[in-house]
Amino acid sequence: MGVGRGRRWAVAVVVVGVLVLAPFARRLVRPTLFGDDVVRIAQIRNESLGEVLRRPFNEHLAPGHGLLTWVAWELCGRRLVAAPWTFAVSAWLSYGVMLGVLGWAVWRRGGGRAVALGVVAWAGLSWLTIEVMAYHSGSGFVWALAATVGAWALAGPSWRARVGAMVCAAVAPTFSAIGVLAGPAGAVGGWWADESVGSERVAGRRRAGAALAPLAGTLMYLAVAVAAHHGLTVARGLERRVDLGVGLLAAGRAVARVLPWAAVGGRPAWSAPLGWADAVGGAVVVGVVLAVAWRTRQWAWAFAGLVLTGGGYGLTYPFRYEGSSEWLLRVDRYHLFPQVGFALWVAMLGRWAVRRWPGLGGAWSGPLVAAVLVVLQGRQIDQRLRFYEFAEQGRVLAALEELEAVCRVEGITRTQALAALEPIRTSWLHPERHGTTVLAMLGPTVPKSRVPDGAVRERLLETLSGPAREALWGGDGRDAVRAARGGSRGGGSGWVGGGGSGAD
Repeated sequence: MGVGRGRRWAVAVVVVGVLVLAPFARRLVRPTLFGDDVVRIAQIRNESLGEVLRRPFNEHLAPGHGLLTWVAWELCGRRLVAAPWTFAVSAWLSYGVMLGVLGWAVWRRGGGRAVALGVVAWAGLSWLTIEVMAYHSGSGFVWALAATVGAWALAGPSWRARVGAMVCAAVAPTFSAIGVLAGPAGAVGGWWADESVGSERVAGRRRAGAALAPLAGTLMYLAVAVAAHHGLTVARGLERRVDLGVGLLAAGRAVARVLPWAAVGGRPAWSAPLGWADAVGGAVVVGVVLAVAWRTRQWAWAFAGLVLTGGGYGLTYPFRYEGSSEWLLRVDRYHLFPQVGFALWVAMLGRWAVRRWPGLGGAWSGPLVAAVLVVLQGRQIDQRLRFYEFAEQGRVLAALEELEAVCRVEGITRTQALAALEPIRTSWLHPERHGTTVLAMLGPTVPKSRVPDGAVRERLLETLSGPAREALWGGDGRDAVRAARGGSRGGGSGWVGGGGSGAD
């Protein structure tokens, strides 16, 4: 490849990277914490790192994500007011890393530079999966997907390829349990890996070894999970919510009507009742993919996409149904693995098209696809990112830091403070849904109390500044003080902020 051509491709890579990531940069300008971020900060502040790594989080044994949370917390100087930006950077970078791994994987598997850049644009520029890069806790799916795609790309007959795929498959579920798909995805990549061997018998053995290596990585993770008694946590979750029928129908609709339509900036009909037509539609899409794979002999791409798409929905929809299929289809993170699987199917078609019409494989094709998708998706992406913006959050976090300082000065333990103050409901964390309150982010204060339990509430509210009381309880905070003096816990609504604006 000449110097001039190499430069054109380098420029194409940079242009695609900028076009794909720039629409999400809003999160770096207006960073916030959201939902489970609060739970993770509460854990990392009040438990040892070892406890965080061993403890299941929402039925996921995910020590990798726990370690990332610890790193992000250390990088923000252990300050609540600095945490939103550090956590937002963590999520944004995870998205960039995953897309980089995806592009490299497509190129490594023989897709070519043009197809690789087009797939990165297709998978990255979408409003459908905003959640996974909008806040830190959602990025666990992203890291798991990056390792899963890595297992598919690395799998092969050589020992180096086997070890690489095995490591990726073992690491993927440490960020989110859906990463167990790395084993099957790697097995697909290993079975259909390019190889040059002397006989069919040796070829068959090497293909089997290449396929088994990533599955061994997944089994290693599962063995550790069982040893940590994680199976009991999963079993309790399965007892609460399993509906295979709804899961099948919802997956069919997502494959046939959500993924294709959302890919061009459309808004699917979420609320229509599920029916067997949805299952038939999904089956038709899969049938077309397999027919194309048979015609073009691209089984590695077809089955890898099937693992990510079918497995992504199969491991979530049947086990997360809580009475509303519309809610199920609207959860962004459940579409991430399937969206990349669908992108691999598109790459399969792209490889065939470039082979038939070589002119389509120029350096201009990737930036063109990205530019078109920016036009189609940009407005939706911007609107949905606004949902994660909360103007009052900075004041609330500063007030929590002040509350923590007051506890240390006055000799009030964290346990006393949590017991004395009513839960604070915010637009970015609902106690009923997440099982906690923003007050849980308080860190350790003093080892031994110097204030009687009955006097804690009044002491705290009288010592806190007016702006801090206003940030935590609304109004000017005076009602909370008067209620404390009267012995009541009902001095405020406990509601802060009016909710994020933007997309539904």
